[in-house]
Amino acid sequence: MQIPSRVVRRKARLLETELRMLERYRIDISLLLDEYKQEYAQDMQYIESQLIKPAIEDPPPDDNLGSEVSFDTLDNTTGQSTNNESQERNKEQNVAEEASSAPEWAKKLFKKIAMLTHPDRVKDEQQRKKLAKIFLDASEALKADELEKLIGIALELNIDSDLANEQRIPILTKRIVTIKDEIAQIESLPEWIWGEAFGLFDVRVKIALSILSKRGFNDLTNAELSSIIKKREKEREE
Repeated sequence: MQIPSRVVRRKARLLETELRMLERYRIDISLLLDEYKQEYAQDMQYIESQLIKPAIEDPPPDDNLGSEVSFDTLDNTTGQSTNNESQERNKEQNVAEEASSAPEWAKKLFKKIAMLTHPDRVKDEQQRKKLAKIFLDASEALKADELEKLIGIALELNIDSDLANEQRIPILTKRIVTIKDEIAQIESLPEWIWGEAFGLFDVRVKIALSILSKRGFNDLTNAELSSIIKKREKEREE
């Protein structure tokens, strides 16, 4: 017995709704992970510096390090950086399209994604980072012929793939399974857990103990680490 078309259409829409939510969450936490990685590295370095007693006095600060940069220089650098970003972006788009053996519909879908994520479309820095991340993911998906990932990215941007419901359902189902695994992997990283555990000293102490013991710091106490971590977090809040 053939499944009624309205049932197939409804199932496809439900899958699209779920995948769109997951794709947006994946992009958001991927960007947040970049921040957490930087914070994690800085905090670990800070903790180690508090544990190591300097053998000699620290050298006086170099006055040149504090020299100011003129606004004119910053403006010119920003403009040049934007132009370079746009050029590299266009080059990557051409490489992705030429390297892919994906069907024509996928290449057309990628072009739509590339158009909506071009850096010239927005001025907000945070939004530019997000669009750059989306484009890079789409480019990698096209080159690797990961069509289900490409469709998921298109959904996040509200771009229709123009595929029939019967074709979309297995692709959407596969992508949902994959993206849930990607999200789980991100949320299991020590950098992610560290970032999410701001203010949860027991969690951060446990992570720090695990990392520092591998770096040769033995006989550390929870109280000692907790004190350092609290001091560090207070500095970040100020």
